Amino acid sequence: PFVFTGLTPGADFIVLTVGNEIILESVNGGNPGETVTDVPPPLALVIGDAFGSAVDVDGNTVVVGIPGMADSGTGTGAVAIYQVVGGAPVLAEMVQAPLGFVASGFGTDVAVSGDTLVVGTDGTDPLAGNKSDKGPVSAMAAAILQRTGGGSWEFRQSLGSSDRSSADSFGTSVAINNNTVVVGAPDDSEAETTGSGAAYVFNRPGGGTTLFNQAGKVKPPTSNLASRFGQSVAVRNGTVAVGAPRDNPSGSAATGSVSIYDAVAGAVSRVGTVTGSNSDDAAEFGTSVDVGADSTVIVGAPSETAAGTSERRGAAYIYALTNSAINQTNRLTPSQPQASSRFGQSVTIDRSGIAVGAPSSSVAGVVAGIVHRFGRDTQTEQGQVRSKTGLKGFGSSIALS
Repeated sequence: PFVFTGLTPGADFIVLTVGNEIILESVNGGNPGETVTDVPPPLALVIGDAFGSAVDVDGNTVVVGIPGMADSGTGTGAVAIYQVVGGAPVLAEMVQAPLGFVASGFGTDVAVSGDTLVVGTDGTDPLAGNKSDKGPVSAMAAAILQRTGGGSWEFRQSLGSSDRSSADSFGTSVAINNNTVVVGAPDDSEAETTGSGAAYVFNRPGGGTTLFNQAGKVKPPTSNLASRFGQSVAVRNGTVAVGAPRDNPSGSAATGSVSIYDAVAGAVSRVGTVTGSNSDDAAEFGTSVDVGADSTVIVGAPSETAAGTSERRGAAYIYALTNSAINQTNRLTPSQPQASSRFGQSVTIDRSGIAVGAPSSSVAGVVAGIVHRFGRDTQTEQGQVRSKTGLKGFGSSIALS
């Protein structure tokens, strides 16, 4: 995972990766600088804990998911919350699933905005011992945590959908911006279509520490079997994006699509649905998605085939929203493309720039992963970030602030 945070706006970033590695690296003039410090994980974790499989950042608050870590018996998972102090991330708090919040995979996804943190779960039964076994409906939830005046984080609310079932995977993906939360349920089923997916939008009308209420449920525009609609979600300034990487809008399996919605004043309405201009069979367009402050949308297609080749090199697409129209403005590819690198597995965009993860890239002949950095305005590649120790999966989850 990669986190770009405003230590010095436009100049510094933090890199985190699975395998219990955190790197703080300085950047000046868009060029990678020297590593400043390494920060150990919060505990003596094991490989199955999946430290860093989800990450988010807002200001100087960095949140890292640890969905595989065993807890006191109510389920599995935790989140580590860091504060950047003096240019280094300092562990501020470890949070496990609240008492009575029976869920497995707490920390499957994380999203933070100001003093509010939303934590997703995988919804499996923590007592079944089998990740394929879905838990009770009560396990299908996401948690809202609130930062107190003293700086600690407290459980505030459990979010559940109005019609969730034990097989929806509600909580697989989460996103938050100010007073709007989006939760994906990619295995949600309608009567006519099994596993087509859904996403739920929650609003906090009173702001502050008031509770979130469900504002709407959005479903895929086409009823395709197992489209995984809700596998990825994003929200910014009332613009909601929902990815369906297994959708087949053109009849080709797993081409993928992303639907964009307007969620303002408590109402949710669809603006349109997009597919990649070059996306082909099994491109998985919509595996990742993010929304910028100006409602620019970026979408990852990690299995897209490069033109004129049979190599699945991946791509990332940029879309602009203008007067309710959605226009593709760019298609990003790495300057040194690799087959099967999964470029586009993760994407993020902010005023500081654009980052695209390619966690299956090879470095010196070893599959270790690369994060590619692009300019926000030029959208040309400015550099690459790599794991110091060559750990596999580097770049699987990224965030910018």
